[in-house]
Amino acid sequence: MVISRQDSWTNDNDLLLARIVLQNIRNGGTQLAAFKEAAKPLARTPAACGFRWNSYLRKQYEEEIQQAKQNRKVENNISPFQQKKETNSLSITLDDIISFLQNYKEMDELTTLQNQIEYLEAENHSLSQRLAMYEEEYSMLLNHIDKTRNLIVAN
Repeated sequence: MVISRQDSWTNDNDLLLARIVLQNIRNGGTQLAAFKEAAKPLARTPAACGFRWNSYLRKQYEEEIQQAKQNRKVENNISPFQQKKETNSLSITLDDIISFLQNYKEMDELTTLQNQIEYLEAENHSLSQRLAMYEEEYSMLLNHIDKTRNLIVAN
């Protein structure tokens, strides 16, 4: 039996995340801003969006990323010297890193809690089935006792 998470990423989620990130790149925005923008319609944290983008989607959209960067450079008429300077600068602040790590920790804790919930739900289901079986056997035993009692009283 394959167990899939209830909050697994769908193809539609991936497409929406990719569209928002690529649009932000074209417009000169940061990927962090794109993750924040994508978080709301996807009902996920910006950290989860960033993790999905960096671990899975980025590889699939490398050509589109390069094209978006080229389009941005052409639209902004940036000189080659400025283009090189721009690619060498980091747009991540310490606050962004701290925020990402806090969200990552919360996401890890949430995943652990969701796994515990799934385990407890499965155990609850199993115990409910056993309880129903025991109740049925108890009822059968009481019926047998009543029949035996009626036979003894009748004699």
